[in-house]
Amino acid sequence: MVLRVIAIPRPKPKFRPGAPKPPGEAELFTDREELLTAFEEALWGIEPDSTRVLVFHGPAGIGKSSIRRELMRRLEAERYKDVAWGSYQFDAEVRNAPDVALAIISGSLGRTGKVRFLAFEISSAMFWRKKYPHLKFTQKEMPYFKVGSVFANIADVFVPGMKLASVLLDLIHPAFKKHIKMWWDTRGKEYLRGLEYEEPEDILGKLPSFFGVDLVKSLESNKMKAVIFLDGYESVWQSETRVRFSDDAWVREMVASCPGVLFVVGSRRPLPWGELEGEEGEGWTQCIEDYTVADFEDVYSRELLGKAGIEDEGVLSAIIKGSAGLPLYLDLCIDICYRMKASGREPSKEDFPPNYQEIFERFIRDVGLAEKTALEVMSSSRFFNRDIFEMLMEEFKSGYPAGAFEDFVRFSFVSEGEEEGTYRIHDLLRRHLQDYMDQDVRKDVHSFLYEHYRQRAEVEDPKSIGEENVRALGEGLYHGLETGDVLEVAEWFNRTHKPYYEGAYYNELRVLYEVLAESCETALGEHSELAKTLNILAKVYMRQGCYSDAEPLFLKSLEMGERVHGKEHPDVAETLNSLAELYDDIGRYEDAEPLLLRSLEIREKALGKEHPEVANTLNNLALHYRNVGRYGDAEILYLRTLDIDEKALGKEHPEFAVTLNNLALLYMDMGRYDDAESLYLRSLEIDEKALGTEHPNVTATLNNLAVLYMEIGRYEDAEPLLLRSLEIWEKALGKEHPEVANTLHNLAWLYGKIGCYEDAEPLFLRSLEIREKALGKEHPKVASTLNGLAVLYREIGRYDETEPLFLRSLEIYEKALGIEHPSVAFTLHGLAVLYREMERYDEAEPLFLRSLEIREKALGTEHIFVADTLSNLAVLYREIGRYDDAEPLFLRSLEIREKALGGDHPDFTEILYEFGILLYKTDRQKEALEKLERALAIYSKALPSNHPKTINTLKSLSEVYAKSGETEKASQCAQRAEELERSRDDV
Repeated sequence: MVLRVIAIPRPKPKFRPGAPKPPGEAELFTDREELLTAFEEALWGIEPDSTRVLVFHGPAGIGKSSIRRELMRRLEAERYKDVAWGSYQFDAEVRNAPDVALAIISGSLGRTGKVRFLAFEISSAMFWRKKYPHLKFTQKEMPYFKVGSVFANIADVFVPGMKLASVLLDLIHPAFKKHIKMWWDTRGKEYLRGLEYEEPEDILGKLPSFFGVDLVKSLESNKMKAVIFLDGYESVWQSETRVRFSDDAWVREMVASCPGVLFVVGSRRPLPWGELEGEEGEGWTQCIEDYTVADFEDVYSRELLGKAGIEDEGVLSAIIKGSAGLPLYLDLCIDICYRMKASGREPSKEDFPPNYQEIFERFIRDVGLAEKTALEVMSSSRFFNRDIFEMLMEEFKSGYPAGAFEDFVRFSFVSEGEEEGTYRIHDLLRRHLQDYMDQDVRKDVHSFLYEHYRQRAEVEDPKSIGEENVRALGEGLYHGLETGDVLEVAEWFNRTHKPYYEGAYYNELRVLYEVLAESCETALGEHSELAKTLNILAKVYMRQGCYSDAEPLFLKSLEMGERVHGKEHPDVAETLNSLAELYDDIGRYEDAEPLLLRSLEIREKALGKEHPEVANTLNNLALHYRNVGRYGDAEILYLRTLDIDEKALGKEHPEFAVTLNNLALLYMDMGRYDDAESLYLRSLEIDEKALGTEHPNVTATLNNLAVLYMEIGRYEDAEPLLLRSLEIWEKALGKEHPEVANTLHNLAWLYGKIGCYEDAEPLFLRSLEIREKALGKEHPKVASTLNGLAVLYREIGRYDETEPLFLRSLEIYEKALGIEHPSVAFTLHGLAVLYREMERYDEAEPLFLRSLEIREKALGTEHIFVADTLSNLAVLYREIGRYDDAEPLFLRSLEIREKALGGDHPDFTEILYEFGILLYKTDRQKEALEKLERALAIYSKALPSNHPKTINTLKSLSEVYAKSGETEKASQCAQRAEELERSRDDV
């Protein structure tokens, strides 16, 4: 795993000895009196318990960063000595990296106000060590934490699983011991309780609040104020036009955790937090103040030029009039003056034309042919480093020395890029240079860079993709489109994208395909390559769970493809197949099947019945049949798919592994657990070898294998697989993706099964929130989570909350899947158990009978779900005294369960326990004891020692022993049950 490294700004190269030096950036600040006044009023007026955010917004180049730098410069002055300040510049690489951003901000606050961030540094060290357990801390990897800091000491010694108190008080550097012990005893123990047991992503989510607690406490102790500057905020979102509030949730958490701290945000547009739903949006509206950074007023332009040494009134007036308040115009004029004075000539007002375009041309004429040509060539690149500079200078023979890189980057409009060692020309100047230069040369430069990057973007193996390949893919697309040959670029990109798609680089592909689709639509109109581009973009949206964005693109691609190719073309079949997959994902099963059948027909006719694309549609059709309960039809198609994949792709191909995984899911539904496990393990082995251990395909199989282990009672094997699956999903897809919700749901089920109810509930609730938001409130997966939550509430006796959940789940299932689907039977069964426990027996029995009928019809009479309904119906009959009706149901259920799961499974044991109670009630004490003792032995082995089922079995055994005259054993069981109940209460 590659550790993220943040570029540390370096000083610009010095000018050649003897050359006049232009004024530095700090000297060139132009005063903005209104904004500075607003800042001072906010700083001195903020209350300790209030939140206040100033937003300075305006287009690029208008001076937002200059305002920030001036405010920071003023804070260093003596009259602001009681104010600590921190700063962070967002960029595309670390926009979603709260650990990095907070570390940088805490570092600057520590320097300016001696603020201590103990909770934050300790939790950051634990997050870093858990996330990268095999890396050794070095200053290079973590440049924002000092060697010898608390972070560094903990990162060096902490081992996941080690007690935090032990690390802090025994292992860190002696210089910290006294201070940290006092902090730990008074606050830290409470703040960080249980942190060593949490997963990295959970710790990451808490870092903003730890940061805030540390900062506020430190400010209170030192009687100081604090300001935090956040610049370039538009980079925190993935798109300038599409705001995704999940991307900056951690920033809002940080702000909310820092009452009394002033935040100053620089952005290209107003901060949209007020658009959040409900009270949250209203709360932000009340504490955000928006200020537009307008053009420079003449008085400030005059001040800026005076600081740059321009004093002639005619020159001043000409420059100010021509600038129209544009900062870049002023910069170019200052540069022109500097060059003239360096050559021994004083500037005059005639040297400064009245608008930006003319001053740009005046500047270009002044710089000399070699420099002008170099600027034009380099303006083609959005960023450059020494290697790219030298390569372009040599290729295009500008006359500018390839070795004069340091001289080139000294231009005032050349600034450092987002990555260390990179530079960029001011965007506005770069666009003018592009328009100004010879267009044939411009196209040649872009063509050269297109070829340069496309070679580095083309990979075959998803595992071999690195950051440089992803960057090259984006730059290749940009330069390719700049050549104007959109069709050729689209064909290249649609060929090249596949490994990145298979490697789950969905975020990156989404941005690039949105650009490509727009370019294709403008340049090509209705075209086959546009239809293909739209289809791929829709698939990316679908993989991200953005179903409402995907469907219209699929429909548009389908309609266009049919007009361009005709209705029998393979490209049309591909879109039909993908659209059907979407409909299956969102539960629109009736819409999915005809699309899949039509896709299959086209592909078989056009490609032959043994083609991998035919296998792909067969796979999706089989999945569809499984979704609607047609298991026999699904199995036939999966087996045919495996045969095609094996012949066409081989047994080690990821597509073959996908089919193995899907067939295993089917076998699990059918109760064929041994067959399912072997297929899962084989699929996992293939995918880890072909795609790497962090790929979503691997994660899906881990998740499914964990569910299998839950079904067969191997709970200790299931939990680590689900936790690993959750970590990979959240990292690859974000915390709001439906796949994350799936794993949360399964983990909640697991915790419910082993009696960890307090751990289960928040996971179910989080899963439900994600699914409702991503899939809609009527999706079958929403019904599934409602079911799980209802079962949990039933188990802990929250009956009033349980019934509405079951009823809502039943309504969704019947509407989406039909009244004969196994999922409907599952909900009927759960609702019947609830009514039985509430002694509403007349309502429970018909639900059990209907559930049993559906399950026997859909799953067969030997399925474990059938056994589940039989045993629970038997319990009902036992409770109402129909013992003769109950016993045969228990016996049949035990036979099915033992055959499917073995005699040591907790689910088998539950029936054994309930049957034992029946035997006790019918005065067969010896048989009852045999069943209950066996149940206790299995529960004690399979479940936590204080699980409610173990406790209930001990209580029942105590009663049976007492009735049998074995009073000592009865007393021992009762005492043990009481001890275990107390241990649960203590927890």
